[in-house]
Amino acid sequence: MDSTLIDQLHNAINAKTMACDINEVIDIKPLINTCDKKDRLSLEHADFAPDPDDQDLYTDIKQASEVAYWKVKHPTEAKIIGLCWYTDGTIKLFKAIVLPP
Repeated sequence: MDSTLIDQLHNAINAKTMACDINEVIDIKPLINTCDKKDRLSLEHADFAPDPDDQDLYTDIKQASEVAYWKVKHPTEAKIIGLCWYTDGTIKLFKAIVLPP
């Protein structure tokens, strides 16, 4: 996985960067950012599971008020890494697998 992306995600959390401003601090455009209405609809129809390699970094993505995530290069699974913003102000880094429909 790209360590630069991980570093940028940690920096975004530490700076309390809001979801709609994430493109200003991350060099790579997210696959999904729920600030975009079409991405929010896509997220609503997606199902996720914990990444078996990083189960401790799984969070309840659907309960977040905003979500942005990036594709992780993997030969067989649709792995993602991203950030969830919750209404209480917390921002959590997560890793997950997007399940097939």
